[in-house]
This record gives sequence, C-alpha cells and structure tokens, in this order.
Amino acid sequence: MAGRFLEVRTAAIVAALLDAGATPVDLRNATAFDAGHIPGAVNSVWTAVLGALATTPKSDVILLYGAGGGNADEYAGAFMLEAVGYTKVIYYVGGWANWNVSTE
Repeated sequence: MAGRFLEVRTAAIVAALLDAGATPVDLRNATAFDAGHIPGAVNSVWTAVLGALATTPKSDVILLYGAGGGNADEYAGAFMLEAVGYTKVIYYVGGWANWNVSTE
C-alpha cells in the first residue's frame, strides 16, 4: 500500500474487481488507449482525471492503470483522487502490459 490507496499487481485480481463493478481508468495517452485497453475503461491523463470522473460517485471503486511499471503520473492520479474524497482508489501496478499478456 502506497498511501491510503491499494495497489494490485495481477490481472486475476483486476478481473474480479471489474466483475464487482470497479470503474477502470486508463491514464495513458489517447493513441495508446486506442491501440488497446481494459474493457470499459475511461481514458484520461492524470491531470484531467477529475473531469473524466465528474459524474462517478466518490464511493465507487476506481481502478487506475497505465502502461505498467509504476509511473509517477499514475501515483499522482491516485493521490489526487484521494485528496478530493474518492475513498476506494486502487492502482493496478502491472497496468496494460500485464493485462494484455495475461488475457491473450
């Protein structure tokens, strides 16, 4: 745990979170997102993530991810969401790289 938000590292855990209704947020750029993303994901760079989630209740589970490997922008997004009151922020450290390999 890096702050109050949780970190997950495996696609199996992410799949279970998605099945339970988590909102996936892809923090990569639009070109990377268009090339492939976790089903149902919202695309937003971390600096715009609050606007992208404006209608999402702060009690919902938010699953942030990027390319994979622990990018500082992804941590910044998680800290920012917590700072404005999102209470269930989860960061998928494995990101798209792990998901893409695990679900092929």
